[in-house]
Amino acid sequence: MPLGHRDLRPIRLIDFSGYSSITTESLPLLGSRDEMRFYWDSSHFKEIVGDYVLDRLFDVDSKARPVPSDLGMDLTSDTVEAVLAAQHREQSAYRGRSAADVHKLRSLVQAAVEKT
Repeated sequence: MPLGHRDLRPIRLIDFSGYSSITTESLPLLGSRDEMRFYWDSSHFKEIVGDYVLDRLFDVDSKARPVPSDLGMDLTSDTVEAVLAAQHREQSAYRGRSAADVHKLRSLVQAAVEKT
C-alpha cells in the first residue's frame, strides 16, 4: 500500500465480467414474445441486475432478493490468478454447451469482415 494510506481500509474490487447464471442467460426461442429475465437487449441489463451488483458490493443479504452466488468474484493480488483460471474454464464450458451459437456468431463475424 502506498505510504500515507496504511490507515485506510482497502478498496474492495469485484469482477462482474465473468460467466454467470446472469451473463449466460438463454435466449427466448426465435419468434417468441417472452422477455429475458436479466437483459433488455444485447447490451442493457435490467434493474434487478444492478440491484444484485449493489447488494454484492455492499454485502446486502436479502432473502427477498438473493444475489446469485456466481455473480462477481473478489479480486485481490492473492486471487487474481485463480479468478482468471476459473474464467478460462467457464469460457471453455460455455463454448461447449453453446457450440451452435458460437459457430453462428463466428459465421456472422466472418461474413461482416469479408464485406469490408
